[in-house]
Amino acid sequence: MKVLVIGSGGREHALLWALKKSPTLTKLYVTPGRPAMENFGVLVNINIQDSVDVTQFCKKENIELVIIGPEQPIINGLADDLAAEGINVFAPSQAAAKLEASKSFTKELCKQYGIPTAKYERFIDERLAKNFVRSNKIKFPLVIKANGIAAGKGVIICHTENEAFSAIDSMLVEKNLGESGEEIIIEEFLIGEEVSFFALIDGLKVVTLGCAKDYKRVGENNEGQNTGGMGSYSSPSIISKEMEQKIIQKIIYPTIQALTNMGTSYKGVLFAGLMICKDSPKLLEYNVRFGDPEIQSILPRLDPNCDLLKLMLSVAEGKLNTKMVEFNHKTTVCVVVASKGYPGDYQKGEVIKGLDKIENIPGVLVFHAGTKLDENGNWISDGGRVLNIVGEGNTVEEAKSKVYSALNFLEWSVKEVMSTSVTVAYGDGIGPEIMEAVLSILREAKAEISIDIIEIGECVYSKEWSHGISPSGWESIERTKILLKSPTTTPQGKGHKSLNVALRKNLGLYANIRPCISYHPVIENKFDKFDVVVIRENEEDVYTGIEHRLTGDSYQCTKIITRSGSEKICRYAFEYAKKHNRKKVTCLTKDNIMKMTDGAFHAAFDRIAKEYPDIKAEHYIVDIGMARVATEPENFDVIVTENLYGDILSDIVAQTSGSVGLAGSSNIGNEYAMFEAVHGSAPDIAGKNIANPSGLLNAAVHMLVYIGQVSTAKLIYDAWLKTLEDGVHTADLYKEKKSKQKVGTKEFAKAVIDNLGKKPTTLSELIISSDSDSKINKVQDNYEQDYKVKKLVGSDITLAWDKSNNFDQIVRLFESSNLKMIAIYSKGLAIWPGGSKSSSDQIICRFIANNEITNSDVNNLLIKFEEHNFDVVRMDKLYLYDGKEGFFS
Repeated sequence: MKVLVIGSGGREHALLWALKKSPTLTKLYVTPGRPAMENFGVLVNINIQDSVDVTQFCKKENIELVIIGPEQPIINGLADDLAAEGINVFAPSQAAAKLEASKSFTKELCKQYGIPTAKYERFIDERLAKNFVRSNKIKFPLVIKANGIAAGKGVIICHTENEAFSAIDSMLVEKNLGESGEEIIIEEFLIGEEVSFFALIDGLKVVTLGCAKDYKRVGENNEGQNTGGMGSYSSPSIISKEMEQKIIQKIIYPTIQALTNMGTSYKGVLFAGLMICKDSPKLLEYNVRFGDPEIQSILPRLDPNCDLLKLMLSVAEGKLNTKMVEFNHKTTVCVVVASKGYPGDYQKGEVIKGLDKIENIPGVLVFHAGTKLDENGNWISDGGRVLNIVGEGNTVEEAKSKVYSALNFLEWSVKEVMSTSVTVAYGDGIGPEIMEAVLSILREAKAEISIDIIEIGECVYSKEWSHGISPSGWESIERTKILLKSPTTTPQGKGHKSLNVALRKNLGLYANIRPCISYHPVIENKFDKFDVVVIRENEEDVYTGIEHRLTGDSYQCTKIITRSGSEKICRYAFEYAKKHNRKKVTCLTKDNIMKMTDGAFHAAFDRIAKEYPDIKAEHYIVDIGMARVATEPENFDVIVTENLYGDILSDIVAQTSGSVGLAGSSNIGNEYAMFEAVHGSAPDIAGKNIANPSGLLNAAVHMLVYIGQVSTAKLIYDAWLKTLEDGVHTADLYKEKKSKQKVGTKEFAKAVIDNLGKKPTTLSELIISSDSDSKINKVQDNYEQDYKVKKLVGSDITLAWDKSNNFDQIVRLFESSNLKMIAIYSKGLAIWPGGSKSSSDQIICRFIANNEITNSDVNNLLIKFEEHNFDVVRMDKLYLYDGKEGFFS
């Protein structure tokens, strides 16, 4: 079969690569193409904007299928002209292409046919548009879109009225987008997970061609403009089969039906930009062609037996077989390498070397998007987006690691690579000024991050969100997966909840890592050198916040320890020790008193320790353990413990090192990570330029290591140590006889910047291998039931109690019950039998059965108590697990 592919970008290169595998292919042409594509097809010079020229070539060469890559020829009606001449074409008609060409058309279609999308209004008059914004019918943030195609520049997210008015003026008044911006859409900002979904459609039948996630921003400090796309990834787990069916049934099929009702048949690929909002898909926009760079990460996942050419021909001929598409179970990541300055002004003609080495790396592909050959046969840059490097792996992290390892071979001085997106929260008090200081250092160190700034803390508490973070803040974190956070203030009372606890719980940040290092002799402390890492469980213990007032005098906080959670954090601690060449892990618990909860944690530690024979394991009761850490920290290495103990111990060790203000903290989960300083917001010194940014800077260093930018982390950390050695200190560290210069927040940051590239001479520089994977693999919950028989044997019933009463009335009440009352406890002390009186206004009555019982027997106890006017404030069932008591005694 003879095939013509129209286009010249990375998308078309990927298509050629996939089509070349087809056994039915006899000859492949591409126009206008690029030199790198000659390995796959014959480059021909045709004016793709002239349908007559294209048609004549197809007839002359007996082309049996034309595949149109870019949107503009499709919108111009090239597919219609080819079809009219009897030539098979993989692309929709001009009428169907209005789905991409006009957002207003698509929005009205959605409204008419009940397709879920964001609430919106259309405008051609700037005054009416601004009045609508003022009306607050759609709350901020809101989205303003140009009606027509605008090369990625037609969508603006506006957080304030001024931003919205500026976007309106740019499109409707200043005409910066030309005809594309003569009509605008103002719509609600949807919060959820954004997904690119691809469907092959032959007019009636639909087959999913995978989905991907793409990344469009380039640059730092959230100043990066939207681009055509700086990267993407595709994996089997992006959406479930159930979600796939929802998308097809609620969005794709109704769209096809709507077009059919209008007399238009859709043939080709339909690219739906979606937002998954609380398990419900909503349409953001349609594109009528393959996404670029999304398809570069999707096509390599096609099963080797899947013939893409046959598939595309079946679409063109209206004979799509719904079983023709199969994918492998790998994950692929595509990173776009762009010319420096893109999407603004950039240079062309820069020599690129090292591509031959990259192309020979297993599991890595190179697609050319904007290159050509110079007169000496060198590859040179010839566009904004220049190269697409695609890596394959079992996880996103593995695939991405392959790409960035490959990029080390690329010799090109003016490249721009997709940076890692990070959510940044400035916080309260001293938070904004120390964050500015840290970001200035990251900028000067050329950290490859792009930041998305969110508001948290007091300014958000004052609105309607009790956790101190808005829905848009959550959306940003869910998108970037990484949060760099300054200290915040939680208002006392008024029902406000801890932001940190909310973040840890909602993001599954099960591990808190606090490195505590002695900077002796530069920073004075009572000890010489020590290097302790405290790893604490981050979601359980009393920090679950489950508290109740049971009676007038009694309050209760529930301590929750799970076997699976304990094993998870202990395994993380040993994995951390293994990755960082640590020799010992110490566990601290109070299982001499709390035999069930702390006992479960200790037992989990012992089980996991056996799997790491090369790492010494030891355990201390927490009180003597903390005392030893405080007096001989040099004898400890990695410490793992429960949430409350770890919180206390972390500050003790940090203070022992010389200052809590120096310590950074990492909160790690399987999907998300948060990095923060451990000190508070210090509102009393806010805005005075005296705060020490070191804690947050060290947190940022941990973040850089986590995202694989080890060399930049080392550059910054060594410069910070050199600054300390130079005696340039903020007020909290300044000592007259030891320090040389007392500086403010900004001046300290500048001193660190001036020391970039320098190494400390006394303090130990950061030692970590740049080519090692410092990120610990996912540590999963591996709960397996450890018992065979669970038997209900009784109940503990807690009563509000008048201390002046005796217990005879309760005893007599249940003398003939199937469940016998065997004890009464007050504050854990047995006070009956024995004649003691309750020292509290609550008592626990323990009932144990003489024979088999059911839940109904326990319920009958409660009913009898209520019938006799006893105030039951709590009930716990008592079980035996394989004959072993699951309750205190």
